[in-house]
Order: sequence, then C-alpha cells, then structure tokens
Amino acid sequence: IQIVGKGSFGQVMRCFDHKTKTMKAVKVIRNKKRFHSQALVEVKILEHLRHNTQERDEDTNIVHMHEYFYFREHLCISFELLSINLYEFIKNNNFQGLSLGLVRRFASQLLTSLKFLRKQNVIHCDLKPENILLKQPNKSTVKVIDFGSSCFENERVYTYIQSRFYRSPEVVLGSPYGMPIDVWSLGCVAAELFLGLPLFPGASEYNLLTRMCETLGPPPSSMLASAANAHKFFKKNESTGGGATATGGLSAAIGGGGDSYELYTLDEYEQKSGKKVAMGKRYFKHTLLNDVVHGARMSSSARTWSCACTSPL
Repeated sequence: IQIVGKGSFGQVMRCFDHKTKTMKAVKVIRNKKRFHSQALVEVKILEHLRHNTQERDEDTNIVHMHEYFYFREHLCISFELLSINLYEFIKNNNFQGLSLGLVRRFASQLLTSLKFLRKQNVIHCDLKPENILLKQPNKSTVKVIDFGSSCFENERVYTYIQSRFYRSPEVVLGSPYGMPIDVWSLGCVAAELFLGLPLFPGASEYNLLTRMCETLGPPPSSMLASAANAHKFFKKNESTGGGATATGGLSAAIGGGGDSYELYTLDEYEQKSGKKVAMGKRYFKHTLLNDVVHGARMSSSARTWSCACTSPL
C-alpha cells in the first residue's frame, strides 16, 4: 500500500494480507549478497526469539515476526504493523523533551526488552529512537524493531556497529564488547527522550569521545590499556602514575587504575590522523551530565510536556 521505511538494506512496506485480512509490515531486502547474508542472520535471531518467548509477545516488547519468504529473488520478512518511531514522536513534540513519567514508561519497557535479549544471549547492536516504535498511535506501549545488525553474543562478527550517537565507548575504542553495549544505547535514548535532543551528537568518533569525556569523564585506564583503538584517540601520560582523573561517572563506574591517559587535543588528533575532524552541533549550554539534566529541569516550565502527536497517554 505504501513505503513506510527505507535504508541501505532495502525497504519496508505497509501491506494488506488478503489471507488474514490484516495489515502487515513487509521488509524487502535488497538483492545483494551482503544484505541478504545479514538478513538471514536477522531471520535466525527473530526465529530464535519467537521460539523462546514464553510470555506473550507484548511482555518482551520485541517486534513479532510472522514469516519470511522469497519473492522475485528478494528475501522478504513480514512483521506486525506498528505505529511511529520515537524519533518521530520527539520531533512531533518540537524536540522539547518528554515528561519524566513518560520517559520512565518507555525506559521500563526497553529494560524488559534488554532483559529478554540478555536471557537469549542476543546483542541488538543498534538501539536508537528510530528502532523503537509505538505499538499504537494513542498508547505508550513500545516495541524494539530492526535486528538487521544484531548477533548472538558468541557469534560477534562486526567491529563497526551501532549508530554513532548511541555507540558505546568499548565499540569506539575497539575493546571486547557484549550485551552491555545495548544498555549504553538505552541510556543515550532515555537522555534524548527527556532532553529532546541527542546527548552525544558526535559528528565523528573523535568528536563522540570528546563529548563523552566532557560529560562523564574519561574511560578508565584499565579499559584504555587493552583497547585496540585507544592509541588513535588517547596518549599515555608518562609523567604520572595511577589512573585517569574523572569528574564524571564513566571512569568511576567502570573503575580506573594503571597508567594515566589523556585525550588528544583537536590539533594533535588532526595532525596525527591527517584529516580534518567534523565537530558537529552543540545542543546544550552545559557539558557535565548533572548540569545538562539540571538545566533541562529548570527550563521544564517552558516546555510542552504532552506530546502533540497523540491523545493523553
């Protein structure tokens, strides 16, 4: 009936199922080897999740796959038809941010999804507002979609994963990763729902790390010491011993120790990498997380908290 989404993988179409007399979403994969191969992994994961769902699908908050088939040499996957995604939801609210109560409702459901995925040893690898859809226009129930980048934890293949704004430090730094990278993405999504704008809108990986360090403090030295790509972004501080000093929660939460590291300045990084670095927009007056959140709370009286795209939730 209409195209409802498109990407490098192909297109998603709103279709009418004449057999069941219901609307479905059909994902049509491009007829290229690499997209077809990854789509087969997606089908494998979705079938595994469907087979191991003991609760009702609604209780896992994962999109339900109906079937898959080939049509004119294109792999097609049919899903339940859902409503708008959370990026569109925020956009319809003029990027003003949502009420804390609504953010909690969304976050609670996403934690349920991640708890279920953890039980099944599945890493989503691309959790972001565009991949979280409202089940119905006037309800606050959400479902996680798009397992096209996903993998089983013991079958990790890719190192370049996650959309940049929601990419975790271990993926940027080339450290071993697992299911916790989805929790990082969830934190970024929750912050964006509350603030109305992305917390880490990095225009490049260096810019992304700069924003993380400014907001949460540097990654712990123990992480940097073993990260394959740490040398691209950080220099070891030979003059002092001990762990990195952090003003935020990232280093403190994971734990420091070992040598001290310092992020290259912009000039140093550009000279070392030999390329000009995109820095992107700055959306917030403050940099430290507590200050960013506090600033959002202080301006909350001027916000329109109820979302214009739905009836009261």
